[in-house]
Amino acid sequence: MIELELSGDEHAAGKLRPEHLQQAVNAIREDGFVVLHRAIDPDHIALLRERMLADVEEILTLDDVPYQFRDGHLQQDPPPVPPYLFRDVLVNELVVDVTRAVLGEGLKNAFYSGNTCLPNPHQQPLHVDSGQLWPNLDEATPAYSVVVNVPIVDATPENGSTELWPGTHLDTTRSINDGDIKLSPEVEACRRAESHPLQPTVPSGSVLIRDMRL
Repeated sequence: MIELELSGDEHAAGKLRPEHLQQAVNAIREDGFVVLHRAIDPDHIALLRERMLADVEEILTLDDVPYQFRDGHLQQDPPPVPPYLFRDVLVNELVVDVTRAVLGEGLKNAFYSGNTCLPNPHQQPLHVDSGQLWPNLDEATPAYSVVVNVPIVDATPENGSTELWPGTHLDTTRSINDGDIKLSPEVEACRRAESHPLQPTVPSGSVLIRDMRL
């Protein structure tokens, strides 16, 4: 697992040092993800955290709570209005430096939402967020979409950090057109025999950039 500590000079320049950038790109290509530490102003995270934790209480009173797969896994959008819109969250120069190097020019943020793991005994079913554009090739294509996870609390295995399966973004058998993104028990058993999942600790203020096929 590649974790990069961003320096003050990198923040001032708005881009990673060449060696850091290459490490990040290689990690996404090979493992499917990378963590950038100290990417976002902690004061911005604190303001988002205060509002979003309050929003959880309101969301749970809805007649149709937007759970993902199972109760306790909440789909929660950040507040889309001032004073909760921050450039280093929405258009972080350091994140864009990495994602542009992975995806190329013309990239855009197409989706701004979040997942909140509430205290519960239920684990989400193993799934991919997206499959291959062209499945069943001898080798997977480069990434065409990435997810930038911005935890507003320290994400740990104890409180439900995202489980990652390094290298599985290169599995060419999954298609973007698959009707069901969940893996069958048989496929999951094969995956567990070949790969070892992990739940990284990602402190608030850090970001996890991952290939959407992971």
